[in-house]
Amino acid sequence: MTGFVEWDESFSVGVKEIDEQHKKLISILNTLYHAMSRGKGKEILTHIIEELKNYAVYHFSTEEEYMKKFNCKIYKEHKALHDEFMTHSKIYV
Repeated sequence: MTGFVEWDESFSVGVKEIDEQHKKLISILNTLYHAMSRGKGKEILTHIIEELKNYAVYHFSTEEEYMKKFNCKIYKEHKALHDEFMTHSKIYV
């Protein structure tokens, strides 16, 4: 594994807006990877974590709205994962 993540259609959930947001999340992580590969990871780590956290809030909200709108069977479990991520992310921000 190289560390760099390329979008693959197998990642698609079939909802264009969600897929585009997933691509953005991958892009943020790849920015960190590229910086680390140039020895600049420490310089941008705080910024990347903050950007990732802020974008995750936006993305999670979008996902949850779709899941509620379409009565997704795993809504509660998936929302719990989002909530857990946000709880743990507070350690770093």
